[in-house]
Amino acid sequence: MKRFQEIDVAKGLLIMLVIVVHVPMALHKMGYDYPFVCYPSNETSFLYDGFFMQAFFMLSGYTSHFDKPFRAFSVGNLKGLLVPFLFFGILTKAAESALFGDDFWTLTVGGERYFFLVETLWFLSAMFIARFIYWAVHRTTTNDLLRGGALLAILVMGVVLNHIHQEAEDPAHFHNYFHYRNAMCLAIFLWIGDCMKRHTWMKGHARGIGFCYIPLILVSKFFPKIHPVAYTDSSALTIAEIPAYILFSVSGTLLLVELAVYLKRAGIVAYMGRNSLVVYCVHFLIMQCVAVLLSGLVTPEGKTLSMLYFGIFLLLCWSCTAGCAFVFKKYPLNYCVGKW
Repeated sequence: MKRFQEIDVAKGLLIMLVIVVHVPMALHKMGYDYPFVCYPSNETSFLYDGFFMQAFFMLSGYTSHFDKPFRAFSVGNLKGLLVPFLFFGILTKAAESALFGDDFWTLTVGGERYFFLVETLWFLSAMFIARFIYWAVHRTTTNDLLRGGALLAILVMGVVLNHIHQEAEDPAHFHNYFHYRNAMCLAIFLWIGDCMKRHTWMKGHARGIGFCYIPLILVSKFFPKIHPVAYTDSSALTIAEIPAYILFSVSGTLLLVELAVYLKRAGIVAYMGRNSLVVYCVHFLIMQCVAVLLSGLVTPEGKTLSMLYFGIFLLLCWSCTAGCAFVFKKYPLNYCVGKW
């Protein structure tokens, strides 16, 4: 299949943002309290929180073919998503069990114990299910309006299910096996990306829609009721927020692609995008290791040293994840990421 350089660059920017936004989480996991180090991530996240995970689904819809027969489609998704999820899930569980004493087979979230729940890999399981959801809808009807209506209904159902167990300590996680509710809330972006690919009139308006993201962000700073909605492994998205959720996601993704067009020659960013699956799978474990290594050398006190720590931390994480992506291209590790 022909690769789109601007899509690779866009995915590269996204996966690098994933690492940026996870800096506070990685430091907290390792027990480090560095407020000034976390400041850049915390204070800039509003710029991309409203679209950066949804964008992966929209770009996947743009580059995928959902008219394949079930067997071929299933094999591709099993190799490309389920195999990496299981391999890196076992690797992550083993590392966390050895390093932190976490239980290997289960994870306790919100007072509930879940079998083989890997929170840092929620994206893979959600994408796996979402692609089958959209494949089924795509095969059921050729009418894009009906497809969109069906996926909007599935999105609403996912939101309702996320709030139905208010008695639980963490309703968004409660019985959310394999992050199926996340898949229900994100599958609509596969349809939007697929429509962008097939309808030339949508491509013609893509730039205009993308630039709408800038005034939307400005408006959200003065009118908080209109705000970007971050979607993570435990989203608290409500039905009232769905219009803003879709609007910020689509316009933000298209603005990012527009930026990627101007950065088409950024080879290292495109490389990160082409290997975003491996980068995503290893990034959090690497971030924890880098946190231990770097904090053993220096304790960031004050703003200047903290900013230097933040910059070095990111460069090390980006470099190490890129190196892992290269290693997993080689035999026999390529089998672990479904590349055969």
